[in-house]
Amino acid sequence: AIDRYAEMMASLRRRNIEPVVTFLHFTHPRWFHELCPWHHVDGGAPDRFARFVDRMMRVFGRQARWYTVLNEPMVWLLGGYLTGVIPPGRAMLAELFLAAQTLVRGYLSARDVIRRYQPQARCGIAHNVLRFSPDRPRDPRDQLLARAVSRFYNMAFPEVLTTGKLSVGLFPGLRYTTTVEGAEGSMDFLGINYYTRVYVRFDPFRREGRAMEAVYDDRSALGVSDLGWEIHPLGLYEVLRQMAFFGVPILVTENGLDDRYDDRHSRFLYDHLSAMLAAIRDGVDVRGYLHWSLLDNFEWLDAFVPRFGLFRVDYATKERFETRAAASSARSRSTGGSPRSRLRSTYTTAFASPWSACRPRCRSGCPKGRSSERRGSSGEDLFRQQMPCKRRCGREL
Repeated sequence: AIDRYAEMMASLRRRNIEPVVTFLHFTHPRWFHELCPWHHVDGGAPDRFARFVDRMMRVFGRQARWYTVLNEPMVWLLGGYLTGVIPPGRAMLAELFLAAQTLVRGYLSARDVIRRYQPQARCGIAHNVLRFSPDRPRDPRDQLLARAVSRFYNMAFPEVLTTGKLSVGLFPGLRYTTTVEGAEGSMDFLGINYYTRVYVRFDPFRREGRAMEAVYDDRSALGVSDLGWEIHPLGLYEVLRQMAFFGVPILVTENGLDDRYDDRHSRFLYDHLSAMLAAIRDGVDVRGYLHWSLLDNFEWLDAFVPRFGLFRVDYATKERFETRAAASSARSRSTGGSPRSRLRSTYTTAFASPWSACRPRCRSGCPKGRSSERRGSSGEDLFRQQMPCKRRCGREL
């Protein structure tokens, strides 16, 4: 199996494609959770993870230069230690804090191993980032909650790899905090996995026992994916601007759409690449874009039902079929020039115009709920367009 990965990377190299290697994307042997789970601070998990990375690097250590050591650590921590829907299936905030500390130490141990085999390697994480908005834009409780959730979910893990300080929790006074030795300045780049926007609502009377409700809703008038996630390209621009705070190069390591009928994927790709280019124009150091995904794949919570692939997979016969999005992507790459110049020539005018006209009125029907029609060259101009309805109906334009 390890040799198979080495063959794949060699094949990519022959085609002038730069491999990006991930070492941990949720999967653990059952014995790992029983013997040395991440929430056991002295259980030896970082050392065992480092041994695994060492075994991998011995086989293909010089075939790659970019390593997302961990993929979506916050998703795994919250799923494994808050909601319990991901193994190890626990639901204790204190254990989440301990697991986060140990996971950071595992990252540092793995980084040391990678650098031993490949001194020029760039090490970072692929970090799931969401665009959080208040469900009721004029409700101060929802506004405060959206800011707090964004700070915790989007910023906490990159922050510990930048400053060495780990903070788990939503509000001051209710956070677990510590300093992880050696973590400061340990992130060479930051991978961003962006898919959608989430609306948060403060509701202390929810039956589930948590005062926050997360809402997925189509308020951009651009539709939703087949998983029900809002298609919101502007959010990619916004989170790239947000994550530029950490001062390291950025890779868009995941961005994609569950499109089971292949009727929205091309437009999704066009709009999101345009949003990324707008962020680059406005000074964000974005080094690359990886689409999720090349092939239809297994999703942790939804198995083989979603269809994210640029190439469809018939799971019965294993045949693969090109989608319209794959064909349009190939056409954009065939124009010659550098990858960035090809992107600019294809997508450079898209971001400031195509969907600004899609939201001329408030979706709840206020006749005077118009947004600004300003269409400047930068993404910041479009950012200013998204404002509450002037008639104060509580909806976003």
